[in-house]
Amino acid sequence: VARWIKRQNRGRTKLVRIGHPRIEPKLFDLVVTTRQYPVPAGDNVLLLPLAMSRYSAPPQPSAEEAQWLAGLPAPRRLLAVGGATKYWSLSPERVAGAVEALQRRDGSLIVVTSRRTDPAVTDAIRTALAPKGRLVDAAFPRFPVLLDQADAIFVTGDSVSMLSEAILTGKPVGLLPIEQDEKGRKKLGDEPRQAGADARRRDLRRFWNYLAEAKLVGSIDQPVAAKVENPVATAARAVNRLLGDLG
Repeated sequence: VARWIKRQNRGRTKLVRIGHPRIEPKLFDLVVTTRQYPVPAGDNVLLLPLAMSRYSAPPQPSAEEAQWLAGLPAPRRLLAVGGATKYWSLSPERVAGAVEALQRRDGSLIVVTSRRTDPAVTDAIRTALAPKGRLVDAAFPRFPVLLDQADAIFVTGDSVSMLSEAILTGKPVGLLPIEQDEKGRKKLGDEPRQAGADARRRDLRRFWNYLAEAKLVGSIDQPVAAKVENPVATAARAVNRLLGDLG
């Protein structure tokens, strides 16, 4: 429909696709995407360093949130836990190991789960979490508040969005790797593929590898702090340039 409208308007309508186009990128005037998607490079393709996010200015803690946080000594470490996604699994043992490693350090640990977190993973967190740690498996405290109040942030690799939001805070960030499931091992192989039919599949390792090479993320043992322009601003500037061509 959008392409038909553009033809009727003699090309003055501009088409911008955000995310994975799944078809030939040249059909759009601009494709805004991130590196986990296998989009061929081109003059009309903008590869953002991070996913676009609603995270910008952090909210102030409410009185209840401030009271909750007051019981957690600094430095506060935040572990954001996602869940299984296509081709990838998140084992209770891996998450529990990260919890144990993080809480051996001074300060306190906050672990946040998501709607995708397997109950077995949540149970493993509860078992591994020491008394000075807190598990957040509901809407309180708010996640943006926890991002702002943490001194360091650690994120499971399944969520491009959570990784992006963590990096945008400018705090030290560490990536907790996840494992391929059986289907992932068959479809994706040992390394991200650059050619052939399977190179057209979404592969989170492309995104992880870029973050590591650009020094935007570290590990559980050595988190890294980075400064990155908000990708929403980067994308908006590219759209404004495109609209400027209309004269």
